[in-house]
Amino acid sequence: MAPDYSIVIICYNQESYIADAVRSVLAQTAIDWIKEIVLVDDGSTDGSFLVMKYLAEEHPKVIALTQENSGGCAAPRNTGIPHCTGRYIGFLDGDDLWLPDKVETELQAIEAHPEAGLLFGDFIEFDGETGAKRDVHVNHYEVGQVDMLEKFFVYGGPIPPSGAVVRRDVFDKVGLFDPGVKFNEDSEFWLRVAAEFPIQHIPRPLMEKRAWLGSLGSGTYKLENIACLEEISRRMLAKYPALKAVEKQRQARIDLATGTHWLDMGEKAKARAALRKAVRRDPSRTKAWAYLIVSLLPGPPQIYLSRLREAKTSARGVMRKGTE
Repeated sequence: MAPDYSIVIICYNQESYIADAVRSVLAQTAIDWIKEIVLVDDGSTDGSFLVMKYLAEEHPKVIALTQENSGGCAAPRNTGIPHCTGRYIGFLDGDDLWLPDKVETELQAIEAHPEAGLLFGDFIEFDGETGAKRDVHVNHYEVGQVDMLEKFFVYGGPIPPSGAVVRRDVFDKVGLFDPGVKFNEDSEFWLRVAAEFPIQHIPRPLMEKRAWLGSLGSGTYKLENIACLEEISRRMLAKYPALKAVEKQRQARIDLATGTHWLDMGEKAKARAALRKAVRRDPSRTKAWAYLIVSLLPGPPQIYLSRLREAKTSARGVMRKGTE
């Protein structure tokens, strides 16, 4: 028998999007398995909470809550979790959308892997202004995988909260999201889960993620995100000393992200410093070598970066076509 399912949707100044987000949940093919949809407004200054209250009045499954602004995503999720009575809890950000069969697909995966504490899928990223879309295939992890925590520590997901579902008892073991981590609070939580429970990837898109300038996950806050990744590394290494065996590989990825940011900003000297650290820590990281070469070439780095990214996109298309 499929487990009961609850949802926490968080919102901050997303008056234009929140109704569509909620409707994407109400349109689920497995809507009968959903017990409640908990909406948490994080102190919006627009009309978001008025929309949420209207939705709660119209739909008996919807609960609308509000609180003072916390400045992050962890606190509103934590506010919503205690109001969930289902054995599984899904999450949705107020500007994202679920595909119609997300819950149904997850319930099937849950039945196949009941021991998994976290299940997550691929997603579709769409430009909030142009509507352009691209498929994002996350890294694959599965129940019973050897050295899963070490691999997850190094390579991550990405796992957007809107594409994940967590077993309710996981929170009793590892705690809630940490409000002290403003950026990448989801990554920090997933790592704590992966240290205690098996995790399972579902190899298909489950949601659509909106990309827009100024979101906490956008390039606007790239350096803040990187600083939080380094803090997460320190925490995990202190709690799980065995991860020191792969510390250099993780730090090389962080150095690569730093170097890529500075290249995008046209700061070649800063990019070279970070990329040289990346290749010293992990000489097998070919992308770091490629970007280091770009930092040494004459002219604006954006020209070469565009070519590299186009080549990467084409290669992915060929690989997908070869597996069809």
